[in-house]
Amino acid sequence: MCQQETRALDTLSEAVRLAEPEGFIRSFVDEGTPMEALLYQLRKRERKNGHTPYLDTLLVAFQQESKAHVSAGEGTKAQPLPEPLSERELQVLQLIEQGSSNLEIAQELVIVIDTVKRHVSHIFSKLGVQKRVQAVRKARELGLLDEEP
Repeated sequence: MCQQETRALDTLSEAVRLAEPEGFIRSFVDEGTPMEALLYQLRKRERKNGHTPYLDTLLVAFQQESKAHVSAGEGTKAQPLPEPLSERELQVLQLIEQGSSNLEIAQELVIVIDTVKRHVSHIFSKLGVQKRVQAVRKARELGLLDEEP
């Protein structure tokens, strides 16, 4: 188990190293609480080698995102799933519900199509479905989307 954690942190460290020059933050924040926990672990490990300004910036972004949701009265909706959908995945799911294509979702959320496809894949996996219609139906059953009018 310890080796898996070490490998995960090594992989995350590489992702952070590649993201830093471009200033990518949203890519991490959209992954939610599990990513935040891993980044805290990574920062703890990396602090032994000196300051971690980019990791600190990422973690502040998580705190700001959390405060924004609380102040907006959103709060994170409890989800009856073993692995809850991230805020971004919920946004993608809502656009799927509206009948948006991957291209339309990418344009709406200002992300690339490959990222949309990754989110859709995660949504399908977490909901245990294989098609968009099934995902919408299951999400409604779980109370993640409003019921049909």
